[in-house]
Amino acid sequence: MENKEDVVNHPNHYTNREIECIDEMIQVFGKQVVMDFCLCNVWKYRYRALAKNGQEDIEKSDWYMKKYLELKEDIDKAAKVKNSKVKCNETGEILKSAKEACEKYGVHHLNTVDCCNKR
Repeated sequence: MENKEDVVNHPNHYTNREIECIDEMIQVFGKQVVMDFCLCNVWKYRYRALAKNGQEDIEKSDWYMKKYLELKEDIDKAAKVKNSKVKCNETGEILKSAKEACEKYGVHHLNTVDCCNKR
């Protein structure tokens, strides 16, 4: 039985290499640029749907909106961690952000409240 191409979620022309195109774009251009790209594609596919590929274009538009929201959530989470107050486990000092903790104690893993432990 032949595998049918998923032209909406993972088209062959975007997945025929080691890294899928959208993932490589994120690595090269960053999440914010790819978010903007996704929003433009949401608009494009909705705009042309009736004149070109109909339901397929609506589904592609939905895929790009989901990717946009996924990237936005990632950025929002990172900003929340970066701007959260943290307590140093070693000194008990309250620091205004994980960034400040990193700068003060030279720690570079900012994904937990333990981020300001001295190494």
